[in-house]
Amino acid sequence: MLKLGDELDTVVLKWVNDPHLTVNDIAGVLAHRLGSLIKCSKSSENLLAVCTSILSRQAKDKNGG
Repeated sequence: MLKLGDELDTVVLKWVNDPHLTVNDIAGVLAHRLGSLIKCSKSSENLLAVCTSILSRQAKDKNGG
């Protein structure tokens, strides 16, 4: 898992520095890919719930709440 995370970081950081893309563009591609993975999962509802929970917590942390 660590190696997978490191490889994803390498790819994302490469494209973050591309002047033709915004962070929103990159996030959109990642969200689309994650959606494809969730769709293929045998427990897609559970995985979607986990992702939603993580995003909600991150939004609260970002907004000071």
